[in-house]
Amino acid sequence: MKIFLIFASVMLGVSGQIFFKKAVTGLGTVSIIEASLVSIKSIYFWTGGLFYGASLILWMKILADTDLSYARPFSALGYIVVALVAYTYLGESISVLRWVGIFLIAAGVFLVART
Repeated sequence: MKIFLIFASVMLGVSGQIFFKKAVTGLGTVSIIEASLVSIKSIYFWTGGLFYGASLILWMKILADTDLSYARPFSALGYIVVALVAYTYLGESISVLRWVGIFLIAAGVFLVART
């Protein structure tokens, strides 16, 4: 059950990041203030905030029930899922070296899960 909750929290956080990215896509080079003003008018921004907030609330529940040294490495799954979603949904290109790094992260999460 703990792993399911951790995975759900990671997926909610990843979803939030994807929606945040969608909120600012196409802005080009802008100041922090300009990006903020444009973003808060976007449904993607508010949707991302809801997902991110839900992830945080779920993460607090996880921390109450689980060792931090066990739970925290699982958050690295977010790197893997973000790369896959960015590649397939956002059309981002990912270099071979970055895929190797993502594979190493996955291997590390696998090792932690076995403990």
